[in-house]
Amino acid sequence: MATRTVSRFGENVSGVDRETLASVAGVIGVTVSTVLMLQSMRVFVSYMVFVIDQSNRTTLATVAAGVFLASGLSWIFIRFLGIRTVIVVSTLLLALSRLSFQFWENPVARLWLGAIAVISWGWLFFAMVVTRRDQVALGVSLGLALDLGIRIAYKTVDLPWMPGVSADLFSVLLVGALLASVYFLNFSITTGGSRLMGSVSL
Repeated sequence: MATRTVSRFGENVSGVDRETLASVAGVIGVTVSTVLMLQSMRVFVSYMVFVIDQSNRTTLATVAAGVFLASGLSWIFIRFLGIRTVIVVSTLLLALSRLSFQFWENPVARLWLGAIAVISWGWLFFAMVVTRRDQVALGVSLGLALDLGIRIAYKTVDLPWMPGVSADLFSVLLVGALLASVYFLNFSITTGGSRLMGSVSL
């Protein structure tokens, strides 16, 4: 009888630990992905104006609208592919694109890699919102604060424009933290209803 009680207690403790770890991982994932998105957003917008040229306003508007509206595809992907697939794929796309333009200075490549990062963050963010609303609320706030802290530390010059050991290493650490957080997420959480209007509002 005592052995059975200890066994159940052990299972409960381990279950709580896993749940806590998954919650922390969710907050870290949203925090880091928000930082990477903000960096990617600045790269995308800057290079869009530089590559396309600000005189081509129709083209600029079309590209910008297409990139930002593409986040709405997350609703379709969640319905047909599932939450796990959307989170994993969008995380990998965000991580790969963000890391790529840290080391690849070609303007056209940076424009489209920044666009891919912004779009994939939208997919990831919507998938997290419909499953982990509390973690998203905290993670976004921490992400904004961390992004501000990084910019202050680097004297307002963003990491993608700071080639060097420290900026490159910090970028790799951020991407590594994002990938690690996804590994510890709890994918058994059901969605709170991934509706089209929610995706469009994003």
